[in-house]
Amino acid sequence: MSTPSPLPKLSELLTENTILVNASVTDWKDAVRKSGELLVNAGAAEPRYIDAMIRFCEEHHAYIVIARAI
Repeated sequence: MSTPSPLPKLSELLTENTILVNASVTDWKDAVRKSGELLVNAGAAEPRYIDAMIRFCEEHHAYIVIARAI
């Protein structure tokens, strides 16, 4: 049985190809879609990830914060 490959670090996923600044969006869902599309295009996520993130936020009233761990 093979050992599963380790998950990528956030710093490996956030590259020039996966960051979009000054994007025009209509709402938070549009922002999630646009950012998710960057990850899909980079091969870092599957298309279903985008809908899963939106569903998760709707179901859990979640918000997402990316910050350096203290």
